[in-house]
Amino acid sequence: MNDYKDKVKQDRPCVTIILSDKRFDILPSFEQLGGGYLIPNYDLETWTYSYPEQLSTNLDSTHKLRNYKLKPTIKAIKYWNRENNKLIPSYHIEETAISIFQLNNFTNYEEAIRIWFNNAEYYLQSAKFKSNNDYTASTNKIKKVKDKLNDAKKKYDEGKEAEAKKIWKEIFGKEFPTVDEEEAKNFSKALIEGSLKYSSTAGLSSIAGTAVSASKGFYGDVL
Repeated sequence: MNDYKDKVKQDRPCVTIILSDKRFDILPSFEQLGGGYLIPNYDLETWTYSYPEQLSTNLDSTHKLRNYKLKPTIKAIKYWNRENNKLIPSYHIEETAISIFQLNNFTNYEEAIRIWFNNAEYYLQSAKFKSNNDYTASTNKIKKVKDKLNDAKKKYDEGKEAEAKKIWKEIFGKEFPTVDEEEAKNFSKALIEGSLKYSSTAGLSSIAGTAVSASKGFYGDVL
């Protein structure tokens, strides 16, 4: 057990194990005769129904429908979510993405991320959050990011790439490499072309690390 010292923390309702380059969320569940599972709510005193197999099936089918670009999009949104106090339950990001992209197509990751933020507030369900305050805070943050992403796209289309990069920096924070001008250009290009990479040391990048991997779904928010 000493191997996991300081690597395990409670992240209600899950227990999170943090390894060198991966994170695992462990969640107790009880299979029900009528289908689905009972999982604990945030208060750890009550239970709610969950249908992870159906979520996984819907995610895979929508991922295929959108030319296998949906899961990397979800990974980027989950990264933003973690950098903003993980207000949105990880699995609910997947649920909203499935609903949104069953109806909306996209050609690159920048467009996909922008579409999610443009529509997410209409699909988020308050019952999925720890509290109504978290739900309200999440929708407010999403609206602000939506406006920033739309502004960045407008500036990029007008040839104002430097101004667009500043806005993306505000959204992606320290992982957006604006110190090196050439790398910043490559990063903004990667957003458009869908060639982002990730490593545990460099974070999001256009040159370092491996291609953004597929989402592990409800039971494994690995990044």
